[in-house]
Amino acid sequence: MRNKKETLCIMNIGQSESESPVEKKRLLYIDSYLAVFNKACGDICEEPSLPFIFARCFKDLYGDSKPLPSFIHCFNRLDRPVSGAVLLVFDKALLPRLQNQFTEHQKKALAVKKVYTAVLEGSLPISGDFALLEHYLRFDARRQKAFVCEKDARRAKLARLLWRPVFSTGRYTFAEIELITGRTHQIRCQLAHEGYHIKGDVKYGARRSDPLGGIRLHASRLRFEHPVTNEVIDIAAPLLKTDALWQAYGGF
Repeated sequence: MRNKKETLCIMNIGQSESESPVEKKRLLYIDSYLAVFNKACGDICEEPSLPFIFARCFKDLYGDSKPLPSFIHCFNRLDRPVSGAVLLVFDKALLPRLQNQFTEHQKKALAVKKVYTAVLEGSLPISGDFALLEHYLRFDARRQKAFVCEKDARRAKLARLLWRPVFSTGRYTFAEIELITGRTHQIRCQLAHEGYHIKGDVKYGARRSDPLGGIRLHASRLRFEHPVTNEVIDIAAPLLKTDALWQAYGGF
């Protein structure tokens, strides 16, 4: 087996908006085959919404010096109120390879990592170790909400994630979450079922909406093996909007 090169692009989650141009904070990685784009809360991953936003950012950054890809597909989709790293693919032929990789990582220790940072209501004990959450979920399309259910329930899907509380302000707790599976509303539903509510996520039991808009759940890191070059691409996504609460975590 040949050695895999690793491409790292790391940015601080507490970085202020003035430290880098908006376009560079949104377009985190790009080559001829794919890009990693920083989704804002409120952006919709369904085509053509996010590809259109990407195209506008691409033009702002490159002008006419670089041709816009003719095919732009949003591979991993984040909920509308969630922000962070999204993989955009420019070649339809690469989709099965990426799908196999993201599916197989659930069974093997492969390169794929999907890490989120969440702000939870209340003060929780800090832990250095990850805990496994495992539930069966069903998604109600009419209500646009996921529910924990029994294994043999209709449309039940196994959902697994690792999580740990890493820092507390007293009123809020910051948690790191690593997805193993990728179910709709998985993090929001599983944490709420355990009694941990993401700040601003009224749909899943939070006390009130968030003044920044969206919810305090950010896809802060995306790592995968490039389907063409076999490099390990490891991207950290900065926040597009910050406040004193997010900055407290950045300082930590």
